[in-house]
Amino acid sequence: MKIVLFSDAHLMPGRMACGRDPVAQLSSALADVAANHADAAALFVLGDLTHDGGPREYGALAAAVKGFPVPVHFLMGNHDSRVAYREVFGGQGYVQGTVEPGGIPFHLLDTLEDGQVAGSLGNGRLEDLERSLAHSHAPGFVLMHHPPISIGVPAFDLEGLSDRADLHRCIARHSSKIRAVFFGHCHMPVGGSVAGVPALCIPSLVSPSMPVFDRPVYRSNPMGTVGYSILLVEGPDFVIHNINLEPRPAGRADLQQETAHGVC
Repeated sequence: MKIVLFSDAHLMPGRMACGRDPVAQLSSALADVAANHADAAALFVLGDLTHDGGPREYGALAAAVKGFPVPVHFLMGNHDSRVAYREVFGGQGYVQGTVEPGGIPFHLLDTLEDGQVAGSLGNGRLEDLERSLAHSHAPGFVLMHHPPISIGVPAFDLEGLSDRADLHRCIARHSSKIRAVFFGHCHMPVGGSVAGVPALCIPSLVSPSMPVFDRPVYRSNPMGTVGYSILLVEGPDFVIHNINLEPRPAGRADLQQETAHGVC
């Protein structure tokens, strides 16, 4: 079974991010999936769907995926607005639940805390995951925006998941039901483990970053690549591939930025 994973699209119609047009980047990624991976069972977008969380941005997102040949599922990130998302896509409450493409459970978490960069699974969200895992009929995957682990980069760790320790205990209790955790937010290649379960970061569609280990700032990576991931699942095994949307830009070191407020 094939699954497509996007993250950090940061849609902002009419504006650029790190020298790229987020709307064009999303269109390019969707076109690439439609041309080469239309056999995928699902496409998941792991949060920061928009940059400012406005209805216009979610309208652009809805228009981009209208009629797409692969079922699309969205998660919330810290740049999103649950209210504006619901105005466009419908539904109510947290954007969280479990779907089973190909009969494999994918547990989707809503880590958005309104007005904050940091995330949370409070107000019943972690308990919902606990129940879903307890009743799960087969090992599956957990998807979320904020990292479930400390990545050793102060800018991300200081404003990460506030109840990360509680999530670790939940995963430890149900580790036999979880093949891997996939997350976004970091805009860079990151891999680790939580309670022995692999935890892997999905690249940003628009703005790559690079780690700064000695101080809490974000640094854009003009020599990095942007793209998405393909998850292949066969029996008890899985493999993940990162698909680059473009070659590394030459001579773009002048675009490197450091900021206390997020990458680009």
